[in-house]
Amino acid sequence: MHRLEDFCHDLAWEIRAAFNRNPDLVTEFEAWKEVRDNERHQISDVGDRMDIMRRSSLNA
Repeated sequence: MHRLEDFCHDLAWEIRAAFNRNPDLVTEFEAWKEVRDNERHQISDVGDRMDIMRRSSLNA
C-alpha cells in the first residue's frame, strides 16, 4: 500500500509540474471539465424525465 501512495503522490507532482510548464493545459482541462459536467447534467436530466414518464405510466 505504501508504494501505491508513493506512486500517487509522485504522479500528482508530475501533473502539477506539467500544468506549471504549460498554462494552456489548465485552460484545456477547465474546458474539458465544463463539457463533462454539462454532459453529466444532461444525462441526469434525461434520467429524471425517464423516471417521471415511468411513474406516470404506472399511475395511469
